[in-house]
Amino acid sequence: MNAEKDFVEGVGMLASEVIILGESCDQAMLNSGTFGAQYDAQVGNVELVESGRVDGKFAGKFAGNSRFAIFGMGPYSGGEMVSFSLWFKTNDSNNEMIMVHYGAGKVGSKDHLTVTLAKGVPVVYFRPEYQLEPDGDGTDLADGEWHQIVISMPKKSVQMAGVRMYIDGDRVKTSMRNGKSENVFFT
Repeated sequence: MNAEKDFVEGVGMLASEVIILGESCDQAMLNSGTFGAQYDAQVGNVELVESGRVDGKFAGKFAGNSRFAIFGMGPYSGGEMVSFSLWFKTNDSNNEMIMVHYGAGKVGSKDHLTVTLAKGVPVVYFRPEYQLEPDGDGTDLADGEWHQIVISMPKKSVQMAGVRMYIDGDRVKTSMRNGKSENVFFT
């Protein structure tokens, strides 16, 4: 078994099967980082394919029923900074898909960090009524090419409008969709 390419079934996972948004996830993507098995990802309906971006590296090919989730509590506490980066490629410009969701419980309770790609445009949700997005038109990442999104909190308990977005290495000017901004505080 090639550990970089294959999922492991039921090995080292915190649970042998979990249901994520109605889909069974009985495989794990192993984490070889500092926190080890605590951060293995529960996986369902994801196929590993050659990335085409970097030789010998693989990417997850997701379908409408794909799931990839890490059920670790993390080293975060209230008010801490949360930042992440992800690479993706898609040509789906008709739907809104969840790229990353960080937070406990369901979307909609106080302070989550959920990034979607809404018809090719990245949107950061802190709550359903608080959304950060790139200013202006012209940000369509559903072009079938590889793109990188970075979401960064530059300090603890930052205002929602102060969260930074980078696309393909460039900082993007953003604004709150409804004009309101509060401090971000993860529990």
